Amino acid sequence: MDNPAHFSNPSDWCDTNPTEPTLKRHFGIWSCLSVGLNTLNLFGGISFIITTAFSVGGIPAVLYGYIGASVGAICITVIFIECASLYPTAGGSYHFTSFLTPNPYRRPVSYTIGWFNYIGWVLTFAACSAITSSLIFATVNLFDDSFDVFVRWRLFLGYVACTTAAWAINTFAIEWTPFCSLVGGWAGTLGFVTYTIALLVVSPKQSVEFVFQDIVNETGYSSNAMAVCVGLFSATTVWQCLDAPTHIAEEIAEPTKVVPRVLVLNGKSTFWFKHTVTEITDNRCQLSVPILELVRQATGSKAATVVFTFIQITVFFASTLSCATTASRQGLAFAKDGGFPFGEKYLFSPQGFNAILGGECAFLLLRFGSPALAMLLSRRSEMPTSQGKWALGYKAYYIAIVACMYSLFVSVLVLIPQQHPLTALSMNYTIVIVGIFCAVIVAEMDVGGEGPADVELSGCRRQEFAPPKKE
Repeated sequence: MDNPAHFSNPSDWCDTNPTEPTLKRHFGIWSCLSVGLNTLNLFGGISFIITTAFSVGGIPAVLYGYIGASVGAICITVIFIECASLYPTAGGSYHFTSFLTPNPYRRPVSYTIGWFNYIGWVLTFAACSAITSSLIFATVNLFDDSFDVFVRWRLFLGYVACTTAAWAINTFAIEWTPFCSLVGGWAGTLGFVTYTIALLVVSPKQSVEFVFQDIVNETGYSSNAMAVCVGLFSATTVWQCLDAPTHIAEEIAEPTKVVPRVLVLNGKSTFWFKHTVTEITDNRCQLSVPILELVRQATGSKAATVVFTFIQITVFFASTLSCATTASRQGLAFAKDGGFPFGEKYLFSPQGFNAILGGECAFLLLRFGSPALAMLLSRRSEMPTSQGKWALGYKAYYIAIVACMYSLFVSVLVLIPQQHPLTALSMNYTIVIVGIFCAVIVAEMDVGGEGPADVELSGCRRQEFAPPKKE
């Protein structure tokens, strides 16, 4: 295009390129916000993972770790907000990094981050599907204690059913995805409010020491500091999908206005639910999905626990659907740029699930920090001169440093085994997944290191979105 003006609507230029596949603008601000809430899924995610802290560091590790993780996540979000206000593309952080990287390095950087981005979302989709399957069979266990939730072939069939349903909706009923996202968003919000109030009112409370002081070390490591460090994993995982709204920017009217606002709203966490769960009683849970036992103990009602479970199933399936939506949009952007991403098989073992969670965090955090790192290394030389109200100015450097440090710290943290001594069952196979995918990415690159991806970004050139950059 001749005029590199700042477009608020990607269709303004996409319509001039009829050979490029485009998607209709099905999403509004509320459905976009719901996609963000569903993928972040603080209500469901915190509920499901907090019980791991009972033996790994204790509740204080998660509580204080969550506060620290919030600082890092906020810095990443602020960087994303500035970038989303300038470059509203489905590639999200993958395109942001490319746009912020000087031209000689853009091609290999874009190809690598594009892979990281897509693999991270595929693993997130797999994790949400696995949790949904577990919750479905845990509901049966509520009524029949003899029912074994962890029958692998049964869980795998449930997993396949969840992934197939999400795929079918995103393929054959794409116009329904905003409505399904809204249902999940409302279910998560109402579930959070209802059960926070219920747990605060009716549940016996733990001591102040249990919540704020007592360190629990059942990891096998001799050092409590190491146990706390490992326990931080649970605190950081709840922030790993905070950028989902950026990937549907091309399906929203006025994305340069809507997406930053959604990211701001999406960044407000449900801290009080985590604090509430830490205070309810017995930390030795008998069910295969411990949060359900915690709720049963707190409310003293199996009926209330069943309602909670159905809400969680709704929330997690909505999260699965939103992750599929996000992954497909980012995958489409990557495919249009010449990449050829793929997924992986999952045979439903606990070690496989933990490796998926770890790999998901590693890849998502690596690409989370990439726009901030590119911004630092290039000294914002690729930024446009006119940036609007979301411009960070000189503060961007300090925010970017925190974002990079946080991303690097968590990426290393997820590789640490959670149990000692190390055995085949306690091994953290995240390093295996990360290593395999990194080897594949490197193998696909040309000898010159430029990779096959057409990262000149034929479908979404930055000059067609943003004002002229600084001279």
